[in-house]
Amino acid sequence: MQSTKDGQSNGHSGYDQPPIGPRLFSVKKPPALDDFKKLTTQSVPCHYPLAKAVESNVPIYHLPDYHSLSPEERSALQDEWYHILLSGPGVFVTKDLYKDTSLLEKVNSVYANIIAEEKKVAGKRGDHFAGAGANDRIWNSLSKHCLQDPESFATYYSNPWLPLICEAWLGPHHRLTSQVNIVKPGAKAQISHRDYHIGFQDNQSCERFPKAIQVASQFLTLQGAVAHSAMPVESGPTRLLPFSQRFEEGYMAYRIPEFADYFLEKYVSMPLEMGDGLFFNPALFHAAGQNDSADIKRSANLLQISSAFGKPMESVDTHALVEKTWDAMSTTYQKEGLSDELRALVSVVAEGSLIPAIRSRTHDRLIPYLIHPVMSRALVEGEQNAEDGVLKPLPAERNTVFPPEENPNVPLSVTTVRPKSPKEDNTAHPALCIPLGPPRAVATTAPMSLTPDAEFRIIEAELANCEKTREALARREAALRERKAEIIRETEMKLDKEVRELTVGDQDEEMNEGLYMRDVQRRVDAKLQMAGKNASQATEESQQSEDTGGEKVIPVSAPERRRLARLALFKNDPRLG
Repeated sequence: MQSTKDGQSNGHSGYDQPPIGPRLFSVKKPPALDDFKKLTTQSVPCHYPLAKAVESNVPIYHLPDYHSLSPEERSALQDEWYHILLSGPGVFVTKDLYKDTSLLEKVNSVYANIIAEEKKVAGKRGDHFAGAGANDRIWNSLSKHCLQDPESFATYYSNPWLPLICEAWLGPHHRLTSQVNIVKPGAKAQISHRDYHIGFQDNQSCERFPKAIQVASQFLTLQGAVAHSAMPVESGPTRLLPFSQRFEEGYMAYRIPEFADYFLEKYVSMPLEMGDGLFFNPALFHAAGQNDSADIKRSANLLQISSAFGKPMESVDTHALVEKTWDAMSTTYQKEGLSDELRALVSVVAEGSLIPAIRSRTHDRLIPYLIHPVMSRALVEGEQNAEDGVLKPLPAERNTVFPPEENPNVPLSVTTVRPKSPKEDNTAHPALCIPLGPPRAVATTAPMSLTPDAEFRIIEAELANCEKTREALARREAALRERKAEIIRETEMKLDKEVRELTVGDQDEEMNEGLYMRDVQRRVDAKLQMAGKNASQATEESQQSEDTGGEKVIPVSAPERRRLARLALFKNDPRLG
């Protein structure tokens, strides 16, 4: 490839064509608010015939019984929903998504139990766009609901409307997650924003993603909400800006104050009843509203549905790769520093995103080495923190994930850790303990500055992890106690069975003994009658026969004689004396 400096080119500069534009948006060239205004001031034409109404540019659908519709009618609904999310206002309401309010009340009680348990260890919690204490939030409520009450979970998520709506935008094989948000009276509104994926980045991070990826991101997820309480306008239901999902530079724009002010001027809110649903494109500008009611706790189960395509073709054990290549990377860093070649290797063996690790894992030794920037920083700081020939990748009292300024909107979930010295800990992980030769002086590194809010989120997440550990131990203890009780019950049943068998055996033996005695008596009487002798003569002859060793009239064993004796005592029969 030839250089273009000094007018040099590859010889094809004579073509009359515009220059190739940049692939990236730039923070230095912010989007135009006028373009945004023009896009979001249009109205919905009447081409959604299946909608019951269109209010404030938001189509509203009244859902009948699912099985009352034919496959063709369901497909027609999906066609309209797809058009709304892609080219239309970007949001629609589904009335009566859940008709059984008693089910929602049951699920609400499950959510209340989960929140109470988490508050015992985590205190006040917020979300990523509102302050702590303004609401109650359950992260990953899908999993927690299932583990807490699988029966109501199975009923709740057996709703066939959910996959029908999701497939309209994402196609089959999607993955649903959920978070519960309960906004209390007096809670302030969220700032306007776009959602996951790129919506969780700051502007400097956003501008690194090509324009096509920024547009494509919205096609990988669908946002939804199920109203678990009544949501009149004064309770602050979600604020929406129809058509804003079509603004290509939206991820670069929503943090700009002028765009935030325009959102506050033009947003609309849709009141919802318990059981209603709201679904929208993740690129739509939106925000939870301010709860001005006196006593309404606005409760919603927030659904985030992800495309099946957001996964690599093969599974990669990133941690194992980091372990095996750490020696080589550490050696390369000592020779070349954090070179482009080393960065290339890190990008292959390390994970590229904090999500979902930051919300579902709190393994403070694993997460940092699965993320590009943190792993690169570990190489740099590990060089400065060798002690007793052992690499300590992160200095004492340093947070082990992205600093808040790199990812301000994401609740962190790992702890601030003081690494132990080799004398304190001889069981360190191989990936964290690499011999580097003779000890050297440790350079002093200033601790990473954390905002109180970020530090609070870190602490509460770790406390939640401790609570999960306690819950796991409690479940294990309960299981062991239950098994112990089962063993005791089984042993008692076995002993009872043996006692019953012995009792039956004794009864059978007594019955056989009585029958035998009666048989002996019958045989004695028969012999006496045949001989024509009286009872005294029969007794004398029998005694003489025993004394002389002659032939006995009736062979009687010792046990039989004892039985005869007992019978004699009972009946006082002189013939058996």
